[in-house]
Amino acid sequence: MNKYIPTQEIGKGGYGTVFKAKHYQDDTIVAIKRIQMSENEEGIKNSTLREVAISKSNNHPNLVKLIEMIPDIKENVVYCVYEFMPMDLRAYIRQNPGIKENTARTIIRQVLQGLDQLHKMDIIHRDMKPHNVLIDPSTLQVKIIDFGLAREFTLQPVPLSCSCGTKFFLAPELMLGQSKYTKTSDIWGVGLILSQLFSNKYIFPCRENEEGLQKIFSIMGSPKGELLQKFRECPRWTQDYEGQPGTGFDEFMPGASKNAIDLFVHLIDLDWESRYTAEQALKHKWFDEIVE
Repeated sequence: MNKYIPTQEIGKGGYGTVFKAKHYQDDTIVAIKRIQMSENEEGIKNSTLREVAISKSNNHPNLVKLIEMIPDIKENVVYCVYEFMPMDLRAYIRQNPGIKENTARTIIRQVLQGLDQLHKMDIIHRDMKPHNVLIDPSTLQVKIIDFGLAREFTLQPVPLSCSCGTKFFLAPELMLGQSKYTKTSDIWGVGLILSQLFSNKYIFPCRENEEGLQKIFSIMGSPKGELLQKFRECPRWTQDYEGQPGTGFDEFMPGASKNAIDLFVHLIDLDWESRYTAEQALKHKWFDEIVE
């Protein structure tokens, strides 16, 4: 760590602390995540290893790049050095109410491009939210971060923990305990990011899964027909979620064009098997538009 000079703390959480720093030789600005290992842990956490492996193996402009990892055995700490980005998308949205549709399109296209690359690497992110998307406001360059919850994916749906991710952005099938899910669980989060760019609101804020599901169905309406049968097979489904007509989501996509709303509907399709993939979403006609 001697070659980097910390200049500012820019984030803190259960994962550790993130500092802005510069290289002492060439003044290159970087972000350094300091991860404290527990005293009773042997070796590096699995989440840290996953993040390092994914960040190091990718070379995509919309996925954050890990420059190097520096272990400090004496302090029982690991330092992960990343390329620096000025802020996360959550902060950008708060600081820029009334984001123009062209700006939203530029951001979402890059998020989908980064996610498409992850999915082509057979990796599910599992925590897509504005806080895990970095942005440079001067260029609108976007990069996905935080691969600590990411998992490898196979051609067959794989059983994974359904309690991962942030509840505000968790897909309904995961809230319902469906452990065999697909890459489209990430796409749900992208749809909610799109909505937040337009409205500066959380569409489904909740503390518990039950509250989140009630909000989803109260706005989108309960599943019907064959889709209802599919939902009834989920471990946590109850009849309390049935029969809700849905109020619609107009207030969460204010001023959005017809094509923007159409894409949004496909991104938050309740049916995880027909929900758009990242590749399908990138081919949507919304990305061919230029709105003045």
